[in-house]
Amino acid sequence: MECDGELEWINVVPERRGSGIAPELLRMLAAWFVAQKASRVCVNVAENNATARRFYTRHGAEHLGKHWMVWKDIQTALGERQDAMKPPRAKSREKRGRKR
Repeated sequence: MECDGELEWINVVPERRGSGIAPELLRMLAAWFVAQKASRVCVNVAENNATARRFYTRHGAEHLGKHWMVWKDIQTALGERQDAMKPPRAKSREKRGRKR
């Protein structure tokens, strides 16, 4: 397993989960790895931690091994974050079916 960098894990206390902290931390870490010229980044994820695996997958990581996932290019984590932050487009009343 060859990686330019390694992320041990991101742990957010239960009462703060779902608040956007983890994606923000990942974005900051990804930017740091990019600045270090480390593009292939591995992350240690417990085999049975489905929540973490979904999170990392949603942000561009792929399965690498029993306890590992990898970003072949950590910049994908930045792109996912930027797309996720775009405001939703407003729908016109006609498109929502509320014609007056």
